[in-house]
Formats: sequence, structure tokens, C-alpha cells
Amino acid sequence: MSNQKTRQLSFAIAIAIAIALAGAAGAAGAADWHVDPKITLNARSNDNHRLTDVPGEEVDVFGAELDAQLELRAEAPRGYFRLIPRVRATFFPDDEDEETDSQYLRMDMERRGERSQAGFEANYARLETLGRYFPGAGVDDDDDLGEPDPGDDISRQTDVNRRDQLDFGPRVAFDLTERMALELDAAYQDVSYEEQVAGERQDYSNIGGSVGMRFRTSPTRSITVRAGAFSYEPDGGTSTDSQSLTAEWSNQVSETSEVFVRGGASRVESVDSLGDSDWNNGFTGGAGVRWSFEVTQIFLDANRYMDPNASGRIVERDQLRFELRRELSPYTTLLFNARAIRDGKTDANDVFQDREYATAGVGFAWRMTQKFTLGGGYQYRWREYDGDPNDATANEFFLGVTYEPNRR
Repeated sequence: MSNQKTRQLSFAIAIAIAIALAGAAGAAGAADWHVDPKITLNARSNDNHRLTDVPGEEVDVFGAELDAQLELRAEAPRGYFRLIPRVRATFFPDDEDEETDSQYLRMDMERRGERSQAGFEANYARLETLGRYFPGAGVDDDDDLGEPDPGDDISRQTDVNRRDQLDFGPRVAFDLTERMALELDAAYQDVSYEEQVAGERQDYSNIGGSVGMRFRTSPTRSITVRAGAFSYEPDGGTSTDSQSLTAEWSNQVSETSEVFVRGGASRVESVDSLGDSDWNNGFTGGAGVRWSFEVTQIFLDANRYMDPNASGRIVERDQLRFELRRELSPYTTLLFNARAIRDGKTDANDVFQDREYATAGVGFAWRMTQKFTLGGGYQYRWREYDGDPNDATANEFFLGVTYEPNRR
């Protein structure tokens, strides 16, 4: 499928979803609004702040981190709206060159009708990287099982840089019958750097969409067949088309417990130096579980998918995510988490260096009062490039207090 056709498909899906959202936008007037600020101040130390793999060039830092956000949320009988501005900044009195200041803005909304559901999500992030923009081990409450975020950066670049990232995607689902539903979604991602580095940090955009048919085999179980198409355009590089076809079985036991298994085929276009194109086929899929017990919550999933990123190409990514939360008491929680990523080339003739990244952590949270929580923990990071003589490791410790004045 050509870039033009892929864009036409994506924009057609986006327009259809936007129309559905516009027709469902009347709920805000009766909404119940909430304003929830959250401020965390941590003491933090790291023995390899830029995660360099060059012996002797590790930067050891100790200082403070401020993480503040304000959640504005409107709840209505048939949907919600949420807006979250957030800032994160670090302060290192003895290493001012290692300080970072990053800003985030997230917006998402959902509208439910009698036989339809529509939503929209947009995220903007302006980050200082310093080799520190890596996926964390933690799983956020908003992270969906089987849907890892695209474009996570595991580059080895350690120079000071700025990364601007914009993601947005509308979605809509229609119940055709009691057991059958049509699902449409579109996605757009745009990433730019203050300074580009060939093969490591390159500007790019990625746009596409998917069409799925969901068949409900029981009130909680369903089978979904989904076809997707994307167009990846790196700055100064060659545009790449990709498509996928998958089948998924899922069991949505409750709002907090679910299981899924997915499998299918993908293909990625490759273009040689003469401009001739070819297609490389592969497997895409995954499996996972999110489960809530009386005092324990488990999140575990493994996925293989095509990931557009700042390497200037689409890579084949394998990712494993794990998190376990254990409530020792109504006021104390222990947390264990881990994440592993492997990026590989989709074309055997590509010069892309395969790379691996892993992180794991342990932490605790003790709710001292209704508004104040004491938290701390340890985080380990590791990264290796295929063929390089050295790998990179970092150890990080943190301890701090979180203030939530409207916490219930």
C-alpha cells in the first residue's frame, strides 16, 4: 500500500471518528468536575546519570526531584473528560549540567451511547534527555494491557538534547448486533529533536489506523480480528509502509481483571539504495494478564510489534512488562516491577544495530496521613548494543514525600 493510500485510509478513519465524537459531545454540561493536584518531592541519587557505556565517563549525581501535576476531570453518566498538565524538574547542586526540566500535557475524553462508544486521546511532552529518557519499570494506572506506548527511546546518545513529542488518536466502536461490534481507530505521532543524530535521534512522524471486528462469545469473552496500516516518515530518510493482521482472544472479567492472547502477521516495506522496494514478513502478537486479588495486583504482558522510533527506521520490538503490588496494610504498599526491551532489524540487510534494554525496581509507599505519603525505592537500568564491547548499567535510589490535598 502506498504512502498516499495509507494516509487516505488513516484520515478517512480519523474523520469518521471525529464526526462520531462531535455528534456525541453534549455531555459536558451535566458533568461532575474534580480538581486534584499532586506534588512529589524526592531526594534522588544515580551512579551513571547518562547511562553511558564508556568506562570512566559515568556521572554520579545526588539531589532533588520535583514532580507536580494537576488533574482536571469531568465525570458524566455517559462519559468523561480529563486534562493533566505536569512538570518534572531535577536539581543537583554539585552538577548543574545534569539538571533537567520537562513538561507534559495529557488530554483524553470518552462518550458512551446506547450502541456506540467514542473517545480521543492527545499527549504532548517536551523533554530534556541527557540519556535519561528511558522507559521506566513502573506500569501506570492508565497503561492498557497488550498496548505498550510506541516510540520509546533506548538510544545510547548521552548529550544534552530536547525532544518534543506529540501523540493523538481518536477511536470509535459501534455495536452492529448484540454479539458483533465494529472498531475503528487512528493514531498520529510526531517526534522532533533540538539536535538530530543520524541513526540515534532523528525526527520522524508516524500515521495510520486500524479496523477491527469484535465477536463476543460470552458476556466477558470476545474474539477480535484487526487489520492495520501505518506510514513512517523519518526526516531525511526513506518513508516506510507497514501493515498487520491479527486475531485476539480476550476475557474482560472485571474493570481490574483481564486476560488476552494475540497473534498474527506483519509486513514492512524496505527500500534499497537503488530505490527498489521489497516486503519483509514477520510475526506480531502477545499475551498477558492483569489481575486483582484481595491485597495483590499483578500486571504481566509480553508483546512483539513494529515500533517506529528515533533510530530513523521501523524496528521489530519485543517487550516484557511486569508489576506486582502488595498491600501489607491499609496504609502500606510494596511494589516490584520490571521491563525488558529488544529492538531488532526488520530487514536482514539493514545496518541497524540490535539493542537490548532492561530495568527493574522495588519500592514502597506508606500513607502517613490522608494527604501525605512517604515513598522510596531502588531502580536498576541496563542497556547493550549488539557488537559493542561494553554495556551500560546504572543504580538509582530515591526517597520522598507526595502531597495530595484532595485525596479521599
